[in-house]
Amino acid sequence: MNIHRLHPKFLIQWELGARIYGDLLSDLRFGDPIQAENKQQQRVREKLFATLLPLNVSALERCIAHLLRALEYEEVQIIRSQQVKRRSHKGRNHHGGYDLCARSSSFSPSLTLVQVKQYAQPVSRRFVDELRGAMIRQGAQHGLLISTSISPRNVEACAAENKLLPITLSHGEHLLDLLFRYRIGVKCRRGNRRLLWRLDRQFFRDLLAAACSQQHEGGMKRNLDNLDPL
Repeated sequence: MNIHRLHPKFLIQWELGARIYGDLLSDLRFGDPIQAENKQQQRVREKLFATLLPLNVSALERCIAHLLRALEYEEVQIIRSQQVKRRSHKGRNHHGGYDLCARSSSFSPSLTLVQVKQYAQPVSRRFVDELRGAMIRQGAQHGLLISTSISPRNVEACAAENKLLPITLSHGEHLLDLLFRYRIGVKCRRGNRRLLWRLDRQFFRDLLAAACSQQHEGGMKRNLDNLDPL
């Protein structure tokens, strides 16, 4: 049957019926579309976390710099040192408590210092103390402690106790929420009645390639090759 020869009224009814029938088939095959979307997003969140945790330090810093710009920070800079080459954000860093700096985009831009921790285990309170000490030395008005792991209550209390030198914690699930919200490291397209997420593998390849050209570390190439396929 040639549907283009149908009367416009019947053509609209035919298209509507086909759309409803297709949606019913989708529901029978995939179940509740909202539930299916949540499960698929959770799988991508797990992939994103598994990519961030072993990611080379310089590539991770670049990823966080992308996030800061998405959050409308200005003059975002990665603090580098030629004397020390770190392979992970574990333990004491070589900048005395911070890894990036930026300025807020408010009417009166304030200096913000950012410390990044690449941990699977909960972060320690001493990292808050290190960051606050760096804020005092650099004259910063705000601090950000970004971690791939969770922050215990005593760390949250330590970050909130000094109102003159506030420190904001972004850790674990909250960090993943921000990366998803601003589509950093992930991509999204609209499928049949739901959003389909996937890891942006090329984004991380570009980060690692840029970091490799900056530092010329052999471990970078291995990190590139070890990215899991989609």
